Amino acid sequence: MKMPPLLLAAAFAIFASSRLCAQEVNFTPVRIEPRFPGHCQGLCCDDEFLYISFTSAIIKVDYQGRLIAETAIPSHAGDLCLVEDKIYVAQALRGTTRNGGYAVVLDKDLQILQSIPLPRTPKPGCIAYLDGFFYLDNDAFGREPHPINHVHKYDRDFNFLQQYEVAIGDTKYGAQTMTAQQGSLWMGYYSQTRLVQADPDLQVRTKLPSPNCSEGLCAAPPRLSGKNPRFLVANNLNRKDEQERRLFGTLISLQEFRDGTFVILP
Repeated sequence: MKMPPLLLAAAFAIFASSRLCAQEVNFTPVRIEPRFPGHCQGLCCDDEFLYISFTSAIIKVDYQGRLIAETAIPSHAGDLCLVEDKIYVAQALRGTTRNGGYAVVLDKDLQILQSIPLPRTPKPGCIAYLDGFFYLDNDAFGREPHPINHVHKYDRDFNFLQQYEVAIGDTKYGAQTMTAQQGSLWMGYYSQTRLVQADPDLQVRTKLPSPNCSEGLCAAPPRLSGKNPRFLVANNLNRKDEQERRLFGTLISLQEFRDGTFVILP
């Protein structure tokens, strides 16, 4: 029996949608072998490439882990985000003639374009962009356990707008990673609370004991996105070289926030 045109179109749409959903989770974890003296600090991405920060280097790789570009950056480089073909790195310089906080701007070829001083945020650890504003954590307390974390809000030109206090309980340092996803800010911590979801006014919505995402967290690229929030999550790899120096790489997985928990895909 011949299928009516409208029914045929609907069936094709369902088939195409199911194929798209299948493609969305066609992801293989990305492995970067250990060779950096400082551990992974964060990542951001587009559909073609991953941009990963270590303490003194920013690298660009494809989704097979092949190195495309690498740029040295004064330590301490932190988390980073991608906004309209520019990469923004949260940088906290220590023990140099340029002590303090900076937002370092690079193009997608990892050429450094600008280093913007942030005198109101002397110890930024992570950066995210949401609804026309930049958000940077400011590590005001360091390693000593503390219940309060500070997040600073800036406009597109990095004019300081506001400081927020985020109470998550007992943590060390401030937020280590931050990303925007479906209208929320998601922040990774060194703490029993590993991940915090907050609204744009930094009101905490969700506290989670996993995943361990303090070494890298970003919203999944468009081709891997879905109905539920999806993220790329980086975890350190490390080894010792012949001189017993510890070197770091990373392993990046795709994870989905579903029914109040994170699930590794596919």
